[in-house]
Amino acid sequence: MKKILMIAYHFHPDREVGALRTVKFAKYLPEFGWKPLILTVKQKYYEKPDKTALDFDCGIIRTSKMPLIKDVYMFLKPLIKNILRRKSEEQVPHEIEGSGTDSFQYLDVPLWKRFINSLSWTPDDQIGWLVPAVIKAVLTIRKYDIDVIYSSGPPQTCHLVGFFSALFTGKFWVADFRDPWTQIVKPFELVTKLSRNLERYMERKVISRANLVISTSEEFKKLLANSYPLIPENKFHVITNGFDEDEFSRRNKMLDEKNGPITFMHAGTLYAGRDPSSVIRAVSELVKEDFLDRNDIRIELMGRVEIDSKSLSEKIKQYESGDIVFFKPTVERTEYLDIIMKTDILILIQTSMASNQIPAKTFDYIATGNQILALVPPGATRNLLAEFPNVEIADPNDISSVKRSVETLITRLRSGRGKDFLDEKKMNVLSRRYLTSRFSKLLDGLESGN
Repeated sequence: MKKILMIAYHFHPDREVGALRTVKFAKYLPEFGWKPLILTVKQKYYEKPDKTALDFDCGIIRTSKMPLIKDVYMFLKPLIKNILRRKSEEQVPHEIEGSGTDSFQYLDVPLWKRFINSLSWTPDDQIGWLVPAVIKAVLTIRKYDIDVIYSSGPPQTCHLVGFFSALFTGKFWVADFRDPWTQIVKPFELVTKLSRNLERYMERKVISRANLVISTSEEFKKLLANSYPLIPENKFHVITNGFDEDEFSRRNKMLDEKNGPITFMHAGTLYAGRDPSSVIRAVSELVKEDFLDRNDIRIELMGRVEIDSKSLSEKIKQYESGDIVFFKPTVERTEYLDIIMKTDILILIQTSMASNQIPAKTFDYIATGNQILALVPPGATRNLLAEFPNVEIADPNDISSVKRSVETLITRLRSGRGKDFLDEKKMNVLSRRYLTSRFSKLLDGLESGN
């Protein structure tokens, strides 16, 4: 079998959703003639590791990280705090005019502090993994006669590891962009003009040196290709995320177990403008209009809340929804899958700032066959979901649109709760096995020179 070294900071048992893509590639690649070897970090760096074991055998090499400038600074801070005048630790957010609610600048951050921060965030806060990972990658490539290098980012540090590994060994290299790099605006206090220019240089070198550049949607691919018009367009390819058939083998059983109140569920972190308050308001108004019985409805928000929790709590109180909105902790993936398979209406929220991306959980949602309420802007996610009959797409800023979508979904449920809405033909091309087969063909093309 041909061998591929997969460089991925996020890998099992890390619960970060970014780990799934590499895990599923690694699971199915052997079926298509490729043996994966994973280079990642030690498990101690994962905040909440998943206790579930991998369902396949895979060689995994784990390394440590080097301390960052910010780590050294935090260690020395008590010694130098009497020399430097400490400014207020409260940073007042200032909304950038005309940029929407997701963009903020933070004022009163001294340049020296931004410079220190930028050293630890160029290209991201995992830069301490670069040197240990490159050393281990080069040794591994030579020891096992690796045929192709693969890097998965973010963190974009993985692509730097891929760059130097390919440079030092001359091997083929595939750079897989799960999310944009320089197209995402970092918080003001983490960057300087120098760090921004340096990251643009890094991204250009990565895309120029990689033999293939993969992205997760056609819209994202166009964004990358248009950003680098001098690079041949045939270098850029799309392999979307997908769902693993093995994980949904219990789906029919879960559909049969649907009972009790009609449940809405948002699974995942609420961050960067992903605000469920329009759904809460719509349901509240439908309760007041007697379309819904409050005893027969639940809205569950499962995962971390990183948006303004005080504002969200005030809205829940304002909409008199305290008895129907429930916050749930993050759970391991197996439990998460069981939960979404039994949920009646799955809520998906995307912002205009991420219109070229498709959240990975979108494919899990689709694979359940359940109803989906999609609050998404025009772009990649809407284009994908528009093909599915069990999806209602609404503008989160238009409460009447959200209400109409909720009414449609509830009416559909009342006519056949637990009904399976899967379109097998559409599902086949979204399976992880099929997507990995396409990935393997790209790898075979590198080996054959095509």
